[in-house]
Amino acid sequence: VQRSAHALKRLFVIVFPFVVILIITAVIMSIGLGFRVATIDNSAMSLYNIIHIKETIWVVMTLNFISMIFIRNKVQKLINIKDFKSAGARLKIIGKYMVPINIILGVIAIYLGVFLRNAY
Repeated sequence: VQRSAHALKRLFVIVFPFVVILIITAVIMSIGLGFRVATIDNSAMSLYNIIHIKETIWVVMTLNFISMIFIRNKVQKLINIKDFKSAGARLKIIGKYMVPINIILGVIAIYLGVFLRNAY
């Protein structure tokens, strides 16, 4: 349990800057591609909607990631008071549900990104 919690902490430290970069680039992309004409052109409107779906996926992934950080911090507190059973149970939630959700959402977001790249 202690090693897993420590490994997760290191992973979160590595991943966090990339999450911020992805959100910033998503906003820049939607602004920079000039989708304000989307209200006039139906094709542009459908692409605009896909961009918003992709941004929503990234936001959900970010919220999931932040909740994983909070759970991991609670696990560390449980480890510090030697409650390994509760700590292990909380770590299972991250590994069994939260990480797979982010992986699935990430694959969907990548697919949408490839679709958007090929739309031009």
